Amino acid sequence: MPKYYVFRINYEESWQPLVRSAIDKGELRQGWGMQQGTDSLRVDQDESAFLKAWDKIWPGSEISYCKRKYSSLSKMLDFNNGDIIVVPKAPDWRQFLILTVNGSYRFDDDLNSKFNNGDDFRHIIPVEYKKTVGYDYSDDSRKIVKKFGAYRSPINSVYDKKFQNAINTLLQDSNKNLTTSQDELAALGLEDSQPFKDLKKWIPNTINNWGADKLEKLIQSLFEKNGFTLIKRNRHNNKGGDIDLVFAMPSVPLLDGILEDTPFPQVWIQAKNKRGHDANAIDGIKQLIEQKRTDNLSAICILINTTDCFDKEAKMMAESHDIILINGTQFARLILKYGIEDCLA
Repeated sequence: MPKYYVFRINYEESWQPLVRSAIDKGELRQGWGMQQGTDSLRVDQDESAFLKAWDKIWPGSEISYCKRKYSSLSKMLDFNNGDIIVVPKAPDWRQFLILTVNGSYRFDDDLNSKFNNGDDFRHIIPVEYKKTVGYDYSDDSRKIVKKFGAYRSPINSVYDKKFQNAINTLLQDSNKNLTTSQDELAALGLEDSQPFKDLKKWIPNTINNWGADKLEKLIQSLFEKNGFTLIKRNRHNNKGGDIDLVFAMPSVPLLDGILEDTPFPQVWIQAKNKRGHDANAIDGIKQLIEQKRTDNLSAICILINTTDCFDKEAKMMAESHDIILINGTQFARLILKYGIEDCLA
């Protein structure tokens, strides 16, 4: 019996090259795979060698974070021929790929090899392309998409039988086009339309001309529209901690009954209005970290920055402290999906 996996890829500047590599070359690549001289982050070495190489490439990283990364990436060693891999948001944002494993893990250790002009994504799994499926294609595709939220690591084992059965049904579907929704309204293809794509560009460009207060009001409108309650603005301490917006989560009756008097986690948001590449994005992450350390509360921490993308250092620090990063394009997509009626008024 095949094993099933959800395999997440980088969704920023390397997104399309990674997709094309999987479909056209049969090479599914994963990040956090650098090579500097004889030091590499290959996972077909033991954990101690991996951690030693990581410390040379990124000195000072937290050991627990490095171990989690090794544990996640080393799942690629368990892939066998015929195993099924699902890649969300590929080749387009409202589609997913179905691939089958067609070989064993290897690490691209050629120092002259530069994937997408950078030194990363050297972890490789040989794959065979099977299907591209639209998120709204059928009831089976929607079952799969609803489960994606539970699989947020780079590589996730899937044991859910409903997920597996839905994948098998799609693999057996004789329809040549599984990207067009069978639902009449979804078949209008709003997100693939040019006006929709233009809006995704227009929103961050417009927001960049606003002041901080207007951006925070936009975020407040988006969250309140979706059931969150603003409980505080501008929470800060004298140690560098700072939060722009604090929300209470919507009530969920089942969790209310389970948690009883235990409060839901709060949602803390730090908002930054920046153009292009923000070299100081890490400052917003540090502010959230310090506030969380001081308050000692359970919180979902989010940095919304209208920058085009985050650099490697910022992403590493955020991931190691469980902070969610949202760039300008991702924020625009959230507005279009969850708040366009109110937020753009």
